[in-house]
Amino acid sequence: LEFRRVLFRSKQVEAASEKKEANSNGRYAIIICSLKKQSQVAQYFQENKDINPANVIKKNGYYMIYFNRGDNYQELVKEAKQMPKPYTEFWITQV
Repeated sequence: LEFRRVLFRSKQVEAASEKKEANSNGRYAIIICSLKKQSQVAQYFQENKDINPANVIKKNGYYMIYFNRGDNYQELVKEAKQMPKPYTEFWITQV
C-alpha cells in the first residue's frame, strides 16, 4: 500500500476531532492524504480510525482524504497550523 502522505495518529488529534464534524462544504479543503485507488481508501480508514472526522473527495485521479473544508482559505490555514506535531504535514487545495 503506497500512501503519498500519511498523517493523524495521535490521541490529541482524536480528542480535537471529537469537538466538531468535518465540514463537507466549501471551495477549499485541508488534505491529509491522497491515494490512487478507492480500495486503498477503505484500507486507510480501517487502519487509521483515529482521524475522525475525515471525508473523501476525488480530484485529478486521486482520492483525497480531507480533514475540513471551507470558503475562507486563511481560516483553514490557521486551523491546519494548530494541528499537533508531528501532524503538521498537509496541503490546502481548491475543490
